[in-house]
Amino acid sequence: MNYRFAACATLVLCLAASVPLMAQGADEATKVSQMLNLSPQQESQLTPILQDEAPKVRDIKNDTHLSGDDKKDRIKKVYEQSDKLVKPILTPIQWKQWETYRKTQLAGIK
Repeated sequence: MNYRFAACATLVLCLAASVPLMAQGADEATKVSQMLNLSPQQESQLTPILQDEAPKVRDIKNDTHLSGDDKKDRIKKVYEQSDKLVKPILTPIQWKQWETYRKTQLAGIK
């Protein structure tokens, strides 16, 4: 009985911890949607990409063993992976805006 309780408690804690991560990606998607004037279809395609990216970037930013340059390099790789999925979703004009947005994001990493 105690094992089941512990397993359930662990599951609940893991789910609770993942909610803010999903919210981060959703918040980012909303911000990007407004910035790029995305269609509902584009937004629905982009949201899961950003939700997948958010915890990866957060983990890199929180890694105290990495220098600022190492963090930037690793985050840039994460962005490049996501950008391969994002580019086909956006129009050429939106893509240019997206590239500018990414450069701003990278410049803000310390």
